[in-house]
Amino acid sequence: MMSMKKKKMFSGMKNFLNRHKKKFLISGFVIGGAIFVTKFMKKKLIEWQEQEAKEFLEITRKEHHFRSTEKTCNQTICSLSKTLKETITKIIDTNDIIEKIRKNQGDKVHLWNTLKIEVFAQLFSLLYSGLMLVIVLRVQLNVIGGYMFREKMDSQSHDLFSSTFQEHYLSLCHYFLNKGVKDICTLMQIHSRLVLDNISLKQKMSLQDIEQVFWSIQSSLNNDPIDPLKNLSKYLLPPVFNTTINKDVDTIKMKQIIDETFEILDSDEVKSIADSCIKRAFSNVVDKMYSSFYSMIYPSTIAMNLTHFGTSSNSNNDDDDYLKTVTKVSMPVAKIIPIVHSIYNDDDSNDDNENDGLPSWIEQFLLMDNINLLGANLYEAFS
Repeated sequence: MMSMKKKKMFSGMKNFLNRHKKKFLISGFVIGGAIFVTKFMKKKLIEWQEQEAKEFLEITRKEHHFRSTEKTCNQTICSLSKTLKETITKIIDTNDIIEKIRKNQGDKVHLWNTLKIEVFAQLFSLLYSGLMLVIVLRVQLNVIGGYMFREKMDSQSHDLFSSTFQEHYLSLCHYFLNKGVKDICTLMQIHSRLVLDNISLKQKMSLQDIEQVFWSIQSSLNNDPIDPLKNLSKYLLPPVFNTTINKDVDTIKMKQIIDETFEILDSDEVKSIADSCIKRAFSNVVDKMYSSFYSMIYPSTIAMNLTHFGTSSNSNNDDDDYLKTVTKVSMPVAKIIPIVHSIYNDDDSNDDNENDGLPSWIEQFLLMDNINLLGANLYEAFS
């Protein structure tokens, strides 16, 4: 009896399974697929999280390395800018002429006319050379920095960019400090003389007139086939690759990176940046001359005007009146020469910013956005 019941039960189950076979198969596929998809998605989520973490870590490392590169670049510029200024002041020695004028040695008019040309030539040499130093070091440090980061992240790295390699590559800018600066100073003296030779010491000039002189010298340089800003690589780097380098340095890689540096410096983008920056630098010079220019005429009121400049309830009107007053002031060239000479010769280091120790004539270039963007783009491209 029990056996018959079992048979009927199993037979019923068999019939039930046969009737719902497709449903069970589909359900099994669905449940199995769901489990598979869940495991697959979980695995992919873990892989994605790991990839995101890896990318975040790489971005963080790159950002840290880039900032470290920029800091090194600024420190190097700070160090070399002192050498650069010393070199320029030795080549264009205005102090010797000033001393002769003080001691009444020689023809005073001739000495003043010579000083007039030398003062402007020195200022132009300082700004052009300073800009070029910042550009070449921005390029070099970010190119080598990008390569080093790529090598660091590459498991197949062979330590191509050793400290010896870096030293040799960066030492190329010594050519600029030894040879290029001398050529620039000579060129600035020539073009300053072309513009200033016929300007009398007695001729009265306003700030606009001085700005026009700056523009005229820049235009004269711009029309010269050996204009420094159009021939950056020729002034900044040695023309011939030195094959007699340290045996520990990869000569082929060195030649490649030097060729790339030449190509960057000769690019239209870098030339355009240099042209824009030098114009801004001379605008800064004119701005610096405002207070000195005004105080030469009204020494008793300058302190009061500067104290209340931009602080009163009618500050906008006061500011406009002040600027209008300054622009109307004119004085003989002989009195303007000491003002131009003192702009960066009496320049103090700025201690209220992150570039401590940098004089304003070089710091202004480090703060220009297009130069910093150039460095960031190069680092990104080479890393």
